[in-house]
Order: sequence, then structure tokens, then C-alpha cells
Amino acid sequence: MEELLKELESNTNIEKDLVKNRTIVLENCSLLKIRDALYGFAEIISIDEDRNIIVISSKSAKISNIATLAIKVTGNKVVMVGYAKEGMIKQNTVEKEFSRIEKILKRELKVKKKNRWIGLFVSLVILIIFTVVVSVIRHKDGKEIDKIINATNDYNVTVDIYNELAGEYNEKYSYGYFEEFDIPDKIELISRVDNDENNAAKQLKEGNDETKIRKDTESLKELVEINRSLIESIDSYTKPDEENVKKVLGESSSITEIASVTKDNDPNSMLGKEGGYYSCIYFGLEEVQQDLVKGEDIIDKGTDAGGAIELYPTVEDEKNRCEYLAQFDGSVLTTGSYTLVGTMVIRLSYQLSGEKQNEITKKIIEGYIK
Repeated sequence: MEELLKELESNTNIEKDLVKNRTIVLENCSLLKIRDALYGFAEIISIDEDRNIIVISSKSAKISNIATLAIKVTGNKVVMVGYAKEGMIKQNTVEKEFSRIEKILKRELKVKKKNRWIGLFVSLVILIIFTVVVSVIRHKDGKEIDKIINATNDYNVTVDIYNELAGEYNEKYSYGYFEEFDIPDKIELISRVDNDENNAAKQLKEGNDETKIRKDTESLKELVEINRSLIESIDSYTKPDEENVKKVLGESSSITEIASVTKDNDPNSMLGKEGGYYSCIYFGLEEVQQDLVKGEDIIDKGTDAGGAIELYPTVEDEKNRCEYLAQFDGSVLTTGSYTLVGTMVIRLSYQLSGEKQNEITKKIIEGYIK
């Protein structure tokens, strides 16, 4: 701790009573792997390979304050010490940055099971390569070559379907924010196989007969179904149905009241307008003392009473909304936290602690995944 504290003091002015620390355990961990994992997510200020210490400056899109973190790696143990200057409204910047960096490291170091289907894809590629280079079969038979041509044709048809679905998924993934969900950020395409008599004869000679090609095709069809399932998942997170979102909120025991805005009572005057949301659902929370919040009903009380979920048709619209809300971060006008998920913005009351905001946001996301 003292060693990391001195590193912070040498890189930024700190108030020791605001310094926080957290220790996590990561498999397959090293200083250089952590450095590589954090590229693009944080600014690397300094790195000391002799002492296994890295210092970063990190700023999340969800908060306005900048946090400075000193990180030391000892075996599989990672110790983080951080400091951020807080404004009038406490944002719990360091704790949020600890959670964000921990999530990034776990994802980038492949602790999560996020890429289990990618492993299946790699296994399929290895299987295909293996079948191409197996022991030589010297006997050439015209009928066997015809069978290989037909089987390869079926394989290529399946490749085309797989690639079409992969392209659709990759395009849809680019439309929203899906980091909170257990889905891959990209599906790699597969190459077709040359299908003529010369190539069929070569495959037969190398041991890749009709049976093996059809087995590869069946394995590829399983990946096609995985792609279909992933597209269904991403469709449910993009432009979600209002009633489905209200159903998810209604299953939370801490939510006391739910109401959708209309054009007559929309406090933001954004419903159905260009750049605005197509639905906004306010909800009350038992963690907030409702009789102390001004307003005649849950919509009139606004996010102060608990929170809201705003549903946007495009990711550009939700990004613009969050950029607007970010203007008030750290000021007396702040309305609380906001998180981009798919094409939704999940907002939580400023009356909740930063930890409670993160906890409830996570529960809402988990409920929606179910």
C-alpha cells in the first residue's frame, strides 16, 4: 500500500483520506498482460517492470472525474490504489473506476466465458485443417470424387448461410452498446472451399472423403444456429419493446411504481421527436423516501424518485442524450447516473449512493438478459 501510495503522490496531487484500494485475483496474469489489456481504455502514465507497478489515468464515459490508479501485480494478485478529486456531489469515481478496470481485465484476460462459441469455431477450423492433411489415399475413384464434389457443394452452401448471418450480426452489434451482455463483439467469417474435379481428387488423395466433409458441414450447421440465436439476442436489446421493458422492471422487488410518459406529461418533451426517445419509463424505488420527493405522481417526480429507462431508435440518439446529461455531472444540477445498454439509457436517482446506483443498474440488466 505505501509503495503504491508513493507512486500516486509522484504523479498527482492527492488527499490521502480520499485514496481507495481494492485487491482482485486474476488467472493468467502479468504486468505486461495488464498493460496490453488496458490500451485504449486508459492512459498509461508509467510502468516499472522491476517492481511490477503500472500507473494509469482513467476516465469512464459514464462519469466526469478523472481517476489516477497505481496497480501492482504479485502472482495472480492485483492490488489497485486510486485517487480522484470529487466535486460537490460525490460520484464515487475511484470505486467506479476500480469496477470498470476489473471488468476490462477479466474480459481481456479471458476469465469470462464470453467467447465459448468462438472456441467451438476454432475447434471446427482445426478439424477442417486436420481432415485436409490426414494420411494419403492413393486410390482414385470417379464415384468417390463425385461424392466429394456434392458434399463440398453442401458445405459451401452452409458457409454462405453462416457468413450471411455473421455479417448481419456484426452490423447490428455496431448499432448499440452491448458490453454488459455475454455476447461476442464480432463473428469471424469462414472461407469457401474450391469445388472442382482437381480439388476433389486432391482431397480424396489427402484423406478428406465425403464422410468427413459432411461431418464438417454438420458442425458448421451448429454454428449457424448459434449465429441465429445471437441475432435474436441482439435484436431484443436494440429498439426493445416498451412492454417487455416494463415487465422486466415489474419483476424487481425494490421497484414500487412504474409509468410510461405520454406527449401530454413528458417532462423532457422528447417523446416521438427527432433525436428523442420513442418511450420513457419512470419508476420509483423503495430505497428512496418517496414522501420527500416533490411531485404529484411518479412521472412528475422524475428520476429523483428512483430512475427511468429511455428507449431510443438509434445509438446516435442515445449518445447525444448522454452527452447532454454529462454537462451536469459533478454539479448541483446532476440527476444521477446513466448507463448505455443496447439502445437504452438506464438512469438512477442522484439520491442513491454510487454503489447502490451500480447495483440496481446491474440488476436491471441481468433481469433483462433473462
